[in-house]
Amino acid sequence: MKRVSVYLDQANSEEITSTAKNEDKSLFTFANEWLLTAAKLSSAGWSPAKLQALCDSFSLMKTIDAITLPSDFVDELIARQYKSDKEGLLKMFRDMGSEIASVVKIEAPTIGEFAQLAKEFLALLPLKMFDLTTDEKRNEIDIKVVGAGRRLESTECALELLVSFLNAYGFVVKYHDVNLGTLRVLAHRSDSAPT
Repeated sequence: MKRVSVYLDQANSEEITSTAKNEDKSLFTFANEWLLTAAKLSSAGWSPAKLQALCDSFSLMKTIDAITLPSDFVDELIARQYKSDKEGLLKMFRDMGSEIASVVKIEAPTIGEFAQLAKEFLALLPLKMFDLTTDEKRNEIDIKVVGAGRRLESTECALELLVSFLNAYGFVVKYHDVNLGTLRVLAHRSDSAPT
């Protein structure tokens, strides 16, 4: 066994020692497990910041009780429901947008904090792009989404969710463009919305 010294600052050393003890592991075992995991993740292109963002996103998914299903399956379900009860389905997506926003606002109370959270959250979603830009002078946001469904019905449902979500943040949509899998939404902030 090769012996190597690793120097840590006081706070990190105390945190690692305490965590190892809480897990009923020796510092040797704990450090070896995590250093090997860190090396594998790093060689796969993961940085500590990316890994932390993924963990935070996963935690948020658990909080909103989300499940993951294949996109094609979800698109097919949406298309069938859209055909039989379009208004009921769109209302379900509006309601879901409001419910998700109420949970997300705990973690990201402002639209700016949400924009940052959305960047981190993208790794868990089938979206190819989510771009949110703000125009502070005009109190507006411009959102572009690519990968919002593989059918027009799914994209329309995604729009309803997004509009409802933005309403919960105090934004009113003044323009939207929906195409197969893509959305563009321009919204302005009402006086009571956080920045």
